[in-house]
Parts: sequence; C-alpha cells; structure tokens
Amino acid sequence: IQVGGPDAAVSGPPSKLPSTASAAARSATAPGPPAAGLSPTALVLMALLAVQFGLQPLLVKKFTPAAVNRSTVVFVQEIVKLAVSVWAYLGSTLPKQRGEDWGGGRPAAVLRNLSVAGLPAALYCVQNLAALLAYQNLDPVAFNVLNQTKTLSAALCCYLVLGARQSGRQMLALGMLLAAALVLEKILPLSALIPGGVLRRAATDGSAAPLGSPLAALADLRESLASGGMARRVTHGVLPILLASFLSGLAGALVQRAVQGRGRQVAAGGGTPPRPKNFSLFSTELGIASIFLLLGSFAFSADGRRIFSSGFFHGWTPLMMIPILTQSAGGICVGLVTKHCGSVRKGFALIFGMLLSGLVQAMGGGGGTVGAAQLVGLVLASSSLYLHTKYPCRPRPAKAVAAAP
Repeated sequence: IQVGGPDAAVSGPPSKLPSTASAAARSATAPGPPAAGLSPTALVLMALLAVQFGLQPLLVKKFTPAAVNRSTVVFVQEIVKLAVSVWAYLGSTLPKQRGEDWGGGRPAAVLRNLSVAGLPAALYCVQNLAALLAYQNLDPVAFNVLNQTKTLSAALCCYLVLGARQSGRQMLALGMLLAAALVLEKILPLSALIPGGVLRRAATDGSAAPLGSPLAALADLRESLASGGMARRVTHGVLPILLASFLSGLAGALVQRAVQGRGRQVAAGGGTPPRPKNFSLFSTELGIASIFLLLGSFAFSADGRRIFSSGFFHGWTPLMMIPILTQSAGGICVGLVTKHCGSVRKGFALIFGMLLSGLVQAMGGGGGTVGAAQLVGLVLASSSLYLHTKYPCRPRPAKAVAAAP
C-alpha cells in the first residue's frame, strides 16, 4: 500500500503565466499516461495481483462454506478494505491536508467527494449483478468466452474517457491476450493455433471446418447459445455479460482518471489537468460509497431477507477470514495497478493469475505435470505483454503556437 511518495503528492494551483509558458508548465508537471515500459513498482504490483487472483479461487473453495450468505462476505471485505484505506490515508497526510481534502467537513464538499467515487462503485455493483444473471443463463463455455472481452472494453473505455489510443501492435497484443485466456480456459483448442495441424485434419476427414479450427469454435459457441431457447439466452445471458464487460472497463477508466489526474483534454494537449487524488483517499471514498450501496441492496434482495431471518454471520467459520483478507488486499492491489499501470494492463496481470491458478491445480492434482495449454498460454501472455509495453502509441505532434509579440 502506498503511503506518501511523489505519486500521492498534490500540487498547488498553477501560477499565472503567459499562454505559451503556462502550456509548457502544464505539460511538464501534468501526470501523463503510464510510461511505455513498466517500472519496478508496476511489475511488483502486477505480480502481487496475479498471485492473489490466481490463488483466490482455491482459497475460497477451501475455506468458504457453500451455504454461507455471499452478500455478508462481500460486505465484510468492503469493511476490511475501508479500514486499511483509512489507516493508510491517516498515515500519509497531515491534519491540514485532510481538512482540505474533505472541504473542512462541509456536507456539500463531503457529498461531492463521495459522488466521484460513487459512480464507479455503482458501476461495479451493476456489473456484479449483470454477471450473476449471465452466469445463471449461460453455460460455462459461452460465459467464459464472452467474459474475456473485459480487456478489450477497458481499452475502448480508456480511449473514450481518457483519450488513450492503442497502437497497431498494442491491438495485436490485446488479441494475443484474448487468445491466451481462451487457451487457458480450454475454449480455444491448440490445434486452432497451428495451421499445419488444421490442414492435416482437414485432409484426413475432408471437412470444410475441421474440429479445432476457429470456425468450429465459433460454431460450438453458436450452438451452445442456441440450445435451450435462443431469445432468453441473448436477453438474459449474452447482453448482460457484454454489459458487465463494458461496465468493468468504464469503471476502471473512471478510477484511472481519478487517481492519475487525466482526461481527454489533457491527452489531446489542451485544458488544465485535474489534480490526481491521493490513492488512499480515493480508496476510502470508494469503500464508503460501496458500503452504502450494499446496505441499500439488503433492503430489497433475497440475501438481505436471509440476514434478517438467520443473522448476519449464519454459517460463518473463523477460517473464512483468510479468503476475505486476501480478497480485500486484492481489491486494493487492483487500484494500485490501475494507478501505476492503467486499467488495460491490469488485464495482463489477471491473465497471468489465471495461468498461475492452472499451474497450481495441475501440480496439486497428483500428476505433477503442466499441460500444453498452460505452456502456450504462458508464451502468448508473455509475448502480448512485451508487445504492449514495447510499442506504445506515439503521441501526435503538438501544433506550434506562435509567440505573442
């Protein structure tokens, strides 16, 4: 958790300068996009997020009873994240700075601060509901295929909100990352990535679209969606998971704008850059907004009725705090990765987490072997991260401004 440091510092208001000088001063001091390369801090944060994301399903399965009320688990996770964020914020700021951050305690200023964090918190809440609806109406193959579009939606939303463009090689890297996810989920067969294998199978069975080809994978997805009522699967499955994917990217872009102090006008070279928020302050605001949203949902949801009838901690065990603590740490790590790397590169860390989860399961299954899917996924994910880091989009040259006489 970042405590203080240059990224958490908040500068004062810009001085009055001539137009050209002020533009140069803004470009020199404004927080820009993440560097083309990855700093040691960024690499450590991405590694920590990958480890947490990869091990979290195993910890949940081992220590969380199936009958427990999941809303109570999420609520306690938010409480833990809020407590850590408040501790980090109090340790990284002085009383005078806290008074300025919260507008001297004025209700209007407090509500304004919470509204900034309330929008991404509400988006995350709707995303979770949409993903749950899709999970209930799609088979695992269709759900996993459509759910892997989150990284692409993050790139789109970063362009819409921040003006962050992707180069051609970066778009290729995102496509490779999507392929790595599908290979790790065993949705895209390895033979689809080997033209020779596809051609040999086509020659042996004489089929126009051999098994294991991309066309066959798309045909399987279409059949899985068409089985059991196409209309309901589209309205209650496909559309909700695509909505959840888009909302995930949009919320990530909004968080990135808040903690990096960026926007489309800044990316285009104009406008006054907004001040970046102290990360622990924004995490505190986000936690408060999330807790209020969860409390409101308890009044209308089935989980809320179960809390009132059976008690908040019904079915809990002491060991449940292990996955709760790791999930809370992962939520804070997601915000730090978004601040230092951007919401698009956060997707790379999550794919490496999927790879780690598969490796742990393979090594723990008794055979002690790693399959070809994990090796191919590792090569694709590593190559895509290298391409995305090495070949960023070149900024457009700024237009020359004639100096005033």
